[in-house]
Amino acid sequence: MSQAELTLEEVTTSLNNWRFNRRGNESIPNHLWEQIKILLSTYSRGELMRHLRLTTQQFREKGLGPMAQKNSTEISHTFVQIPSAHTASMKSRLTIQRGDTQIYLEHPSDSQIQLILNSLWEQC
Repeated sequence: MSQAELTLEEVTTSLNNWRFNRRGNESIPNHLWEQIKILLSTYSRGELMRHLRLTTQQFREKGLGPMAQKNSTEISHTFVQIPSAHTASMKSRLTIQRGDTQIYLEHPSDSQIQLILNSLWEQC
């Protein structure tokens, strides 16, 4: 089915029919995901998620998450150090908290901060 022939309403109907008739914990069939991929060229991911009642996790599992549209070689992160006259006399402490776990770093180096930021960015 070509992009010009496919409508959001048709995909919604097909997906709802599949939901009504599915057995157990069946995953959404690949032919429906192919139709959803076609609609991504016309609609935003958020619009499709709301209209088709899909989750971010479902999109990520099919490689359609927020970062999936870009090739990893196209993404670059640059760490910029901003010098300050007060840096030498300042004491710094970095606190990272996730759930019940906390990590404290006293006087983290620029490379430590860059590593942490890059790791966090990759998880988004």
